[in-house]
Amino acid sequence: MWAIIVAHFCVNWPLFVLISWLPIFIRDGLGISYQEDTATFILLILVPSIVSVVFVNLGGYLSDLFIKKGHRILTVRRTCTVIGFGGSSLALGLLPSTDSIIGVMIMLSITNICAGLGTGGYSVNHADIGPKHTGSIMGISATIATIPGIVGVALSGFLVDFTGSFDSVFYLSSAILLFGGIFYLTFASTTKQFD
Repeated sequence: MWAIIVAHFCVNWPLFVLISWLPIFIRDGLGISYQEDTATFILLILVPSIVSVVFVNLGGYLSDLFIKKGHRILTVRRTCTVIGFGGSSLALGLLPSTDSIIGVMIMLSITNICAGLGTGGYSVNHADIGPKHTGSIMGISATIATIPGIVGVALSGFLVDFTGSFDSVFYLSSAILLFGGIFYLTFASTTKQFD
């Protein structure tokens, strides 16, 4: 269960940070004004979000498909987590070196593609370890995973003020995702722990 909780916490860190800070990054970090270039501003938010919706559904479908084809559930969960956490971590880590608007949009989209494909990992593992208590396990996990909405957002503001750049925000999010992925890979289980 701890593998799920840590993974959920770590995946929510960049989620809450991007939800809160992406419009400010677009305005201050990229210099795109909503009033002056509304179309570009909206595209930078909209395109990665649409990509996320598509790939979250595709990720769930593919993980179910591999399980139905006879792959071990734990192998599928771990593989999805490697794709989700590893790919998102890499894209967020490379984002500060991207110097074009299209490049930023691509990196954010790759982050969401990987996160979506990772849906079949930790995020459904609750049902594996406690099929009769999935809702309760998810409730505990989700409660702890809201902490980045407070701490991550506030720390990101401090880092931007302290460094004068959003780079450290992306590097920290990348590192937290990498840690969460490694922790999950090390301790994940599909064995029923709750009856």
